[in-house]
Amino acid sequence: MPESGQHSCSDMSRERRFLVADLEAGRVELVGDEAHHLIHVLRLRQGDTVALFDGNGRAANATVARIAGESVELDVGGTLPANESPLQITLAVAVPKGDTMSLIVRKLTELGVTTIQPLVSDNSEVSAEAIAKRIERWKRIALEAAKQCGRSRLPSIEPPRAFEELAREGAWLLSPGASPLSATKPAKPLVLVGPEGGWSKAELELAAARKLIVFGLGPRTLRTETAAISASTVMQWLGGDLR
Repeated sequence: MPESGQHSCSDMSRERRFLVADLEAGRVELVGDEAHHLIHVLRLRQGDTVALFDGNGRAANATVARIAGESVELDVGGTLPANESPLQITLAVAVPKGDTMSLIVRKLTELGVTTIQPLVSDNSEVSAEAIAKRIERWKRIALEAAKQCGRSRLPSIEPPRAFEELAREGAWLLSPGASPLSATKPAKPLVLVGPEGGWSKAELELAAARKLIVFGLGPRTLRTETAAISASTVMQWLGGDLR
């Protein structure tokens, strides 16, 4: 099955896509929220066609075979392009105040990021405890975005981790005023995006000691959401996903 396709998110937004646990069987069943959406929101009927994906990189066409109560049975058809990035990007983001992280999760999902890692830094404005309470909501947002955009893999949204745990040799640290990225093609980049208050002196010293790749995105100071989305886009460009 192809690892990437030629469909854009605007094309895939018209597709009716549902998450299932397994695409190996010839017939699968939808229950819960997915079945409710098919029956009561989209009002699909027997014989209608949809797309299914397993969240792990596989997708297929399917036909509604039977609707019984709040359960839907579908016959699985041919495979569909996975629409996944050739890169395995982990974007570690210092969670901003308010609901901005929801926007970040949605856009990074659309851009094909593999892992979204909430980060706690010295100048973070949101505690690890507060972040942990929002993880499930962000997972629901990622699922919605993946369906709208036509992805076949759900991004992993990890529990919060401290900067010291994530800062390792080979990581990419976004820092205002630093030099732009070269044409280096990363395979599994770990990109660290800090809070709007910036990295602390101790964090920058640790980054230097662990030989992190420090880069910038131009002379302007970016908000966290702009930085996260832009950094992901640059990585995808370097990796060939947007060319």
